[in-house]
Amino acid sequence: MLTRDHAAVQGLPLSMVIAMTIVLISAPLAFSVLQSFSEDSTRQDIERELWRLHDIAAVVYSSEPGGLASSLTYELSMNPASGVRIDSIRIGADLAGPNKHEAYFSEFTISGMSYVYIYRGQQIPLMVEETGMLKIEDVNSVEHHQLRLTLVDPDVQDDDTSPCNGGDDIDRRFVCIEVMG
Repeated sequence: MLTRDHAAVQGLPLSMVIAMTIVLISAPLAFSVLQSFSEDSTRQDIERELWRLHDIAAVVYSSEPGGLASSLTYELSMNPASGVRIDSIRIGADLAGPNKHEAYFSEFTISGMSYVYIYRGQQIPLMVEETGMLKIEDVNSVEHHQLRLTLVDPDVQDDDTSPCNGGDDIDRRFVCIEVMG
């Protein structure tokens, strides 16, 4: 039957050649749209997790020192979409260091694109134990980080119970984040 088709190109029907050409042209476009959708959904998931973290930090920050809500735990979950790599996420900063302004926002990078997440509402300084910041790098699959958020108030707290090193040098109230696992 293929040999009798006068519209054939080297034994293939013309309609099959046209269909293959359309597929070859549209396949890369379809894959780039899917990749863009995956990256966008991963970005939205990270922003949602950071928003939840900030909401819990707001509860801790507005609580009474030593009160029930002055120390809460939160499980930060990172779940990138298939084929998407989260290069890095930075939360908090050393409030006694030169980059203390970074304690009021978070940054993250997905597949080479950098984003800044600025917390809405009340500006709450976040500081992570030891280094001042939590940096999560090269996330290709699901990751969970158990965090304990604790209020540090220099006017009230006399003992050294804060896991944040350098907390004694800071003259403002802040939320200390301790990485539990």
